[in-house]
Amino acid sequence: MSTDCIKTAAAVGGGISPYAVLYVDDEEQALKYFKKALGNSFDILTATGVDEALAVLEAQSPRIGILLTDHRMPTKTGVELLARVKAFWPEIMRILVTAYSDKDSAIEAVNCGAVYKYLSKPMDLAHMKQVLGEAMRRFVDTKDRNAVIAEKGDLFERAIVADRVRTAAMMAAGISHHVRNSLTAVNCFFEEMGDKVAVTRSGSPGNGAGSEKDEYLDELLLLADQERVRLVGMISDVEARGVRRNFLFNEQLDLAALVSSAVAAAGLAAAASGHPLNVCVKVPVGAARVAVNEAAVVRMLGTLILHADRYSPDGSTVRVVADGLIPYWGTAAARVRILGAGPAWREEDVAAFFTPFSIVSKAPNDFGLDLLDAFQTALGHEGDIVAHGAAPAGPGFEVRLPLNPAAVRRPALSAARPSSMPAPA
Repeated sequence: MSTDCIKTAAAVGGGISPYAVLYVDDEEQALKYFKKALGNSFDILTATGVDEALAVLEAQSPRIGILLTDHRMPTKTGVELLARVKAFWPEIMRILVTAYSDKDSAIEAVNCGAVYKYLSKPMDLAHMKQVLGEAMRRFVDTKDRNAVIAEKGDLFERAIVADRVRTAAMMAAGISHHVRNSLTAVNCFFEEMGDKVAVTRSGSPGNGAGSEKDEYLDELLLLADQERVRLVGMISDVEARGVRRNFLFNEQLDLAALVSSAVAAAGLAAAASGHPLNVCVKVPVGAARVAVNEAAVVRMLGTLILHADRYSPDGSTVRVVADGLIPYWGTAAARVRILGAGPAWREEDVAAFFTPFSIVSKAPNDFGLDLLDAFQTALGHEGDIVAHGAAPAGPGFEVRLPLNPAAVRRPALSAARPSSMPAPA
């Protein structure tokens, strides 16, 4: 769906809305009548019960603006459905249809905020059309307003993270310089120590090679040397990953193929570590073609899949979902959500995801370099990665990839920086 389509519908308010109405009723005849009566004014989706409605919402919630549901249905009621929708898709306008005898239930639902309005049976067609029109306009206005607020918030958050990443890169470069100078002396020490140990062994009767003291000293020297090599490699790795890359976008690739490659790569990495990976993918073939560096984006998506799995309970499934195009800084972008399972992620972990050397609860030995690299890849494609710690957007990651990075017209990062925030060097 293009940006122009959304703006035109919101501004004019005529014709069929780009967002659908989901009507839930256990009576098939009522569903057919509703669709026939209002199909020329609204995009109508239907469901015959609560469970079916939840399945439709799970698959198509981004395109649903209004949920209209009957109250009395077998097994589960409309009020129960509305409460569930309020918790997981709170932006959807919720309308309850009920008989006069259920009026108390409707009033209770209104009072607790579960519904926008309620309609009594039998429904008057003209009144119902008016209510749906008002609800849809309110939904579109709210969605547009939230999109503007979210864009400003994303820009500010991106400025903070980018400053943090750049500062980390500068710090790593400086540390690398000083550490390498210091390690020159350390290297000399190892060489001298090795020579002295050899002299001591040759001139000390009864303490020749192969003694317990020699074995202990050899192990100690080997361990110290391994840590020296590890330290140099770690600093060099951060120094390399902390720099924003300039990618070449030679061709547009199908998003579904990129996700498939990323899932395969993540599966191989998980298998190598002895941890099975379960992934459910809902990315339609042909839904979007994006101009990307294939290897970098596959690595980025694979990294996010592995981290979502890390923060999910053992044996659970990571979901990878692409739910259409979104307006994005003057152009269109594909949105990929990589969702974990289980409870919400800790706020301190989410805040530290893209910062190297931060200690996170699930991976205390992880330097954070993989997620830093993933963020830099998104940045290099003029896109974004946002970590959501809790429902309804998470727990998981949201990746926004512009179809054409060159078409992005995002304000400079400095435009989002408060006057109290220093500009990066």
